Amino acid sequence: MRALDILIAVRRRWRLVVIFMALCIVLSWFTAPSNSTAAKENRQQYIASQLIKSATRVSLDQVALDATAGAIPNKIRAALGVPANSLLPVPKNSDKNSPVAFNIGDVAMEVKPEGARNAVRITGTASDPYLASVVVQVLGDLVVEEWNGKDDMGMALRIEAAETEIAKLNEEISKTSALLATCDIKNATCRQNYHGQLNEKRTRLKASQSTRSTLTQQFEHRKARFSTTFAQVGSAPISTTDSVTLPTGKGARVALGLIVGLLLGSVAAFALSRSDSSIFGVSSTESATRLPVLAEIPFVSPSRRRRYDVLTHSAPMSRTADSHRGLRTSVELMWMANAEETDSLAPRTILITSAGPSEGKSTTTANLAASYAEMGKTVIVLDLDYRRRRLHRFLDADSDPHLENVGTLAEPAVDIESIALPTSIPGVRLVNSAAATYSPAEATLAGQAAILAAKEVADIVIIDTPPLLVTNDPFDLLSYADTVILIAKDAVTKISAIERATQQLRRLDAPVLGVVLIGAVSSRPGYGYGYGYGYGYGDGYGYGYGYNRSTGRSPAEALVSRNPFRRKTTVEEQTDRVSLNE
Repeated sequence: MRALDILIAVRRRWRLVVIFMALCIVLSWFTAPSNSTAAKENRQQYIASQLIKSATRVSLDQVALDATAGAIPNKIRAALGVPANSLLPVPKNSDKNSPVAFNIGDVAMEVKPEGARNAVRITGTASDPYLASVVVQVLGDLVVEEWNGKDDMGMALRIEAAETEIAKLNEEISKTSALLATCDIKNATCRQNYHGQLNEKRTRLKASQSTRSTLTQQFEHRKARFSTTFAQVGSAPISTTDSVTLPTGKGARVALGLIVGLLLGSVAAFALSRSDSSIFGVSSTESATRLPVLAEIPFVSPSRRRRYDVLTHSAPMSRTADSHRGLRTSVELMWMANAEETDSLAPRTILITSAGPSEGKSTTTANLAASYAEMGKTVIVLDLDYRRRRLHRFLDADSDPHLENVGTLAEPAVDIESIALPTSIPGVRLVNSAAATYSPAEATLAGQAAILAAKEVADIVIIDTPPLLVTNDPFDLLSYADTVILIAKDAVTKISAIERATQQLRRLDAPVLGVVLIGAVSSRPGYGYGYGYGYGYGDGYGYGYGYNRSTGRSPAEALVSRNPFRRKTTVEEQTDRVSLNE
């Protein structure tokens, strides 16, 4: 991506850029504060911290987890009226004792295990010092209460287990004593057995009573394993931003909106240009058609009243006029490069066509005729697009009479002198197309006869034809033209359409000189008006150097033989294979 490509895209789609800029300016204007005084904002942050320390070794990660997630912080959130959070906070880095950041309401919390001190530090930062201190202190107290409560619960369970064991042993001792009383005095074995069991159970009972006594004393004189130390940086800010002047003035807002709109519009224009399937500049056109660009006609957006002006005649010093003169020069130079010594120095019959409608055929035809006429040539313009007759509007001529076959279908004939109308351009006459009542075959025969008749009375005959992909009319006229010029509209003509059009011309071996790019906005060096294309491309496009003047072929035949569309004959293919084998 080059900066020049972005500039070209912006120039092509400047209306889109203007729309973005206007929207951003309007948004900036209506979001500006009503007062013109700059708003100042002084933000102070306060920190509160609490250290939870354990008297014995514990899992600090588990203590930190209880402080950051679960029921303990959600109790504080419920008290503050903020939603509970079930997601685990993410550590700031991958270290085992790294701090974990999370929020409780408007307080930014951080819990960090400190292994060297066997403690966990809780800190809270907020713009309200009271809120920060309360949240941190309550969180620390709840964690300590939770973990100390875990120790108390364990000791209580041990005491309860000892009392259960004592009750069980007392019951067993009673049962054993009762059994001992049932033994016969003379039965020494029975008495000895029960005496042994009774002594063993009394020993276990004494041990359980000692354990219960010890646990009870420990529970009564217990000390909390966890302790807290609270510290708060009162009203001292830990991070104070200087007074900030916000851009609240309408002028500053509008300037900012202008810049943002320009950037957004430029990005949108470039994105549309990249995704567009139309031809884009000279390189894209030549790549799609494999033909040289004869001339770049600059983009002109006239008013509706002047859209039919022929600028080559009405504004001879304009860029558009110069570009059409460049087209005329390119056609003549390329023709001369292939002409015989006895041939004319310029093609006498030029057929103008395009892939689709509304691509500039009539405009190019009228301006090219004017460029030939200002050189003293007599020009007849044939409007053979009878389905869409517009050429008479460019040349300021009447729409009648129509082209008419005064002969027969087998031998058509046209009285060119009676139907050739004078125009507003000196030296240029117009022959209107056949009437709309004519069938396509009748219109084609009349057009062919008109081309032959016009060549007898004019130096140059320029033919305006329908689009190639819409009708078959241009193909019936190809053999009557010395050369063909293909029209394409920059950023409008689709690549697929112009590729199909050139493929059809290739199959018919049409003598195409090149492409005229309409509406070009490129200002790159070397792509001005197309001078020198006849020599510069040479044999790379099948034109220019290498033409044998002794062959006796006409310029049109030479163009056909050297046309890049032309398919080789069987004899030529066999000759090429023999040359390769040698």
